[in-house]
Amino acid sequence: MITGTSLPFFCYRVDDWNDKKQSLLDILPQEEEKYLEPDKSLYTDYYENNKSKFLPEYANFFFDLIKSDLILFALNNGRKYEDLKISNMWWQSSFKTQRHSVHNHGGTGWSCVFYVNFNPKIHLPTKFYTHYSDPWTGTSSEWFPPNIQEGDFIIFPSYLNHESLPNQSDIKRTIISFNILGNNGITRLQLKD
Repeated sequence: MITGTSLPFFCYRVDDWNDKKQSLLDILPQEEEKYLEPDKSLYTDYYENNKSKFLPEYANFFFDLIKSDLILFALNNGRKYEDLKISNMWWQSSFKTQRHSVHNHGGTGWSCVFYVNFNPKIHLPTKFYTHYSDPWTGTSSEWFPPNIQEGDFIIFPSYLNHESLPNQSDIKRTIISFNILGNNGITRLQLKD
């Protein structure tokens, strides 16, 4: 019998995050009414950015911030940094009780979550569900990436179902997410060295 499976999953930490955090926060959108989801579940610029042929204004600053880690990700996967094509990108924030329910980002490519405002004492990281069910119970395995801190980002297969559970605190939780060769196949940015 073959037991267990492994899924490709990567976690990186930005060096000197505390020195860089405020510069990123200064250029991210503010939590305005226009960014509030109709069901009031979270604030995001996803829909605005998805309609555009371009990535958001904060994209270049952000990709400069994580470039060394993306180079490492590409090398670990037998690719070059220049092979990474970004299909879309967005920011989201959640306050008390706000969440992002279970979803995935399509059948091909990689998805990424960068933790901008995140306190592991009061916030939970992204919750993942395996894409297969236990043959006895019909349920899927669920898990959280371990030891997530602010300034970390995770890269995972786009097909993995995941969610952001309700924020149980009064402290804002903020992430930036993007897809590499995502589900819509439209390249908005090809990274260059």
